[in-house]
Amino acid sequence: VAFDLTTAEEVSYFVHFFDVMVSEGSLISQEDVLTLQTTLESMIDVFVDTFWTRKWQLWNGNNWTPHLCVAALEWAIVFWHESSGLAAHVLAIVNDIMWLHRDYYTEDGVYIEGVAEYGFMSMNGQMAMAALLQASFGISL
Repeated sequence: VAFDLTTAEEVSYFVHFFDVMVSEGSLISQEDVLTLQTTLESMIDVFVDTFWTRKWQLWNGNNWTPHLCVAALEWAIVFWHESSGLAAHVLAIVNDIMWLHRDYYTEDGVYIEGVAEYGFMSMNGQMAMAALLQASFGISL
């Protein structure tokens, strides 16, 4: 099992769903909160495992890396207070693994996988992470 494109989409969607529903306490039962929290934590555990077992989904460094990291970063932000240790660990992984992605840009800024779809996927993920880090932690990239 690895954290891949499909997992990232699910985590991203349900992290936002969780955040909205919990902020409006009467919209979701405590049982559903616990179910969502447990399920999302098990999914982020897969992200952590994907990193530590060096699975290609993260370690290849290509356009998948920022895409997967955005979902993990969203989880870390939403669960920062509930699971601070794991959230800080996920934040450190995102920071470390994104270094691999820098090699996908040439010195003149051209994205080597192609400018259209994959270049967009790369830049979209990086801009999302920059905005999330700035808004949530005051960290500028």
